[in-house]
Amino acid sequence: MSLAQFPLDTRNEFVPRHIGPRDADANAMLELLGFDSLDAMIASVVPDSIKGTSVLNLPAGQGEAEALAAI
Repeated sequence: MSLAQFPLDTRNEFVPRHIGPRDADANAMLELLGFDSLDAMIASVVPDSIKGTSVLNLPAGQGEAEALAAI
């Protein structure tokens, strides 16, 4: 991985380091569990009583550098 791949903007420093599931891994998990999508899996495990429908009025997100500076 070269530094040229990443812009000098530090607002998204976390993104290159995040190790999330690859699409193939997520699809294999869903197939094993018997779901067609992540939305279908979530709908089956999150009780209706705690599902929210309102939109939160949150401030704009911060990049990692800004969040670290704030704390």
